[in-house]
Amino acid sequence: MTQYLADSSADCLAVEVGGMKLRYRELVGMKLRNPDGSAAGHVVDLRAERESSQLVVSGLIAGGQGFLHRLGLVGGPPAAIPWSQVQRVDREVWLSRPLQGAKAGHH
Repeated sequence: MTQYLADSSADCLAVEVGGMKLRYRELVGMKLRNPDGSAAGHVVDLRAERESSQLVVSGLIAGGQGFLHRLGLVGGPPAAIPWSQVQRVDREVWLSRPLQGAKAGHH
């Protein structure tokens, strides 16, 4: 079951990245960067899958369409960047592959 975390009380959700724990509110709003350093938008929400008794982050929601979905202005699931494409997280989220249509990632 896919869950979009803006729809829940996800503030306490934490994800471990490279030995560092980040909370939902720390990831949402971060800039996305393509491998070459070019801007690829911002994280507007996280997608999670329930595994056993816990939620595991499976993707990032980015861009204008994701933002409109978060506000409830558009229906249907927003496109997500698979968590496997996250190379690293520091002050920004770096992707391992360029985001297709990176201009769509801006809002």
